[in-house]
Amino acid sequence: MTTERMTPGYRLGVVDLGSNTSTLALYQVGLDGFVDRIHQRGEPLRLLRQLGGDRLFPVAAMDRVVQLVRGFVRTGKEWGVEQLLVVATAAVRDARNGQDLLERLRGEGCMVQLLSAEEEGLGAVTAAVNTLPVERGYLFDLGGGEYPDCAL
Repeated sequence: MTTERMTPGYRLGVVDLGSNTSTLALYQVGLDGFVDRIHQRGEPLRLLRQLGGDRLFPVAAMDRVVQLVRGFVRTGKEWGVEQLLVVATAAVRDARNGQDLLERLRGEGCMVQLLSAEEEGLGAVTAAVNTLPVERGYLFDLGGGEYPDCAL
């Protein structure tokens, strides 16, 4: 975030297009400079399950994502969000037509970022470390991504 966006009252929204669930989280900068979550809503998408053997999202699955994100955009506007960012993770990365989905979302006026596996992992660790009341331990993010080299 740039300095001018860190002014108290600034509101930012983030849509996480995960492999199983899509989550809208809305944040506001407080008087002390900390960022507080003011609203959160998740919807099951099961994107990973939508990928067939051809690693393509069906059109109906992409339509559902676009409709859901449109609703999240409306919610963000209702809450006075000044900026909304859509981040996509493993299922979109793994899909052969994942870029097509991202382009459709950009066509809706969304700022969209496809996270690398490393960025996704760092985000999971950062969120856990900053929100869980644990002093020592291990973090495992099983996520919804597929790991063909891992026998469970």
